[in-house]
Amino acid sequence: MNATGDERIDVVPLGRLDYPGPVGEEVTVLGDGTWLTHDGDRLHRWSLGHGRQQCPRRA
Repeated sequence: MNATGDERIDVVPLGRLDYPGPVGEEVTVLGDGTWLTHDGDRLHRWSLGHGRQQCPRRA
């Protein structure tokens, strides 16, 4: 829990990232050291040091 008593995680940018391909404006932090971006209908999961992993589509 954070200082206000809820389960939100306050995220502070530490620097700027250069992505190897296009990404959208929205970022979803997963809380395990990874985050999601999307480019059109493609979803990408990222982590520092491991780069991009394309997430499989759901039917």
